[in-house]
Amino acid sequence: MAYDKRQKRVLLLLVLAAVFDGLTQGILLLQESIARKALAASDAQIAVIGMLVHCTMLLSFFVAWFFAKRSKRGLVAIGGILGRLVFVFSYLITKSWIFLVFLFLYYALFAIQIPVMNGFYRQTFGDQRGKAFGLVRMVLILFTMAGSFIVGRCLDARPDTYRLFLTLVALTGAITYGIIYYIESTIVYAPAPRPALRELLGSLRAIVKRPDFMRFEAIFMTYGLAFMLCVPAVPIYLLRELKLGYAEMSLAQGVVAQSVILLLTPFAGRVFDRMNVWKIGGFSFGMLILYPLLFLASMLAASKGLAYLGLAFYSLGLTGVNVLWNLGATSFSKDEGEAFLLQSFHVSLTGLRGLVGPLLGLLILSRLGLAWNFVFAAGLFAAAMVWSLVELRRR
Repeated sequence: MAYDKRQKRVLLLLVLAAVFDGLTQGILLLQESIARKALAASDAQIAVIGMLVHCTMLLSFFVAWFFAKRSKRGLVAIGGILGRLVFVFSYLITKSWIFLVFLFLYYALFAIQIPVMNGFYRQTFGDQRGKAFGLVRMVLILFTMAGSFIVGRCLDARPDTYRLFLTLVALTGAITYGIIYYIESTIVYAPAPRPALRELLGSLRAIVKRPDFMRFEAIFMTYGLAFMLCVPAVPIYLLRELKLGYAEMSLAQGVVAQSVILLLTPFAGRVFDRMNVWKIGGFSFGMLILYPLLFLASMLAASKGLAYLGLAFYSLGLTGVNVLWNLGATSFSKDEGEAFLLQSFHVSLTGLRGLVGPLLGLLILSRLGLAWNFVFAAGLFAAAMVWSLVELRRR
């Protein structure tokens, strides 16, 4: 079924937002490289960056609960100012801990962006949201790859220009949030009373009493812990052991790690519209098993090629996972308000494992060595795959 005029207009705006958001993410895809090479960050600080990327999402549910059926324009404005425009002051980033403060602001406010944007898909596109999501995601990844590759080459030539590129985040981020603000301002919400704090526990109880949704979240938690164990291990291995430069890191994380996602995301979005979450999860988690195993093989053979191959399987597995992560929770909802609440609960759990996972990864790395991060991650990916297939057989 073709999209109507309003749907096409919103889709065009989302694609435009993805262009500038992709450029933003392309710059920050090199955040660990900038922290290590330009600011002499320690292994612990590299792990903290991984924590900031994910643990700040704990804020998502609490924000969403107060705004599930209310306008989110104020939130978007705060996100744009404190999370993006703040990078105008990137000239202050002369030490690694200052960079961590800027990244905290960026990712803390990113917890607002995710549920707001994912809500647009359900509100605007309904049962065809997977197709729209796939197109927007493809554009996002394309510009992330391009931005990362160009910035990586420039930083290899002029390492001292990292603050200039970080300042660009203010511009690209402000444009992205301006578009999000405009789309949100076109949505008409029925008058709704401001929820009381005592209702929060009731909402949480209602969510945890939904067995299918909670099993979905438990599987995602298993996958997520495996993913988080790799968060400190992969950049440390690439930078410390393989000694990759900016351009090589952008090739590894910005091109190889995103290429399969770019090619398959539109297809994955259509698959989501036709296939249940358990089947997609089983296949995706299965592909991700090879991600840490190939890094383990790379360590044993001292091979950059095997590490790149591992990132290619990461890209393949994450194609399905990205669709599930952004849209999977909405499959269990009955209306837009509930969809926003479930999605935000889902994002907040990412924050919980983002708080624990990188610390656990750093502990394993420091006590047992890098190889064990990859061993444990492979085991957890396998457990998530098996659990998904068990849930599939039950239906």
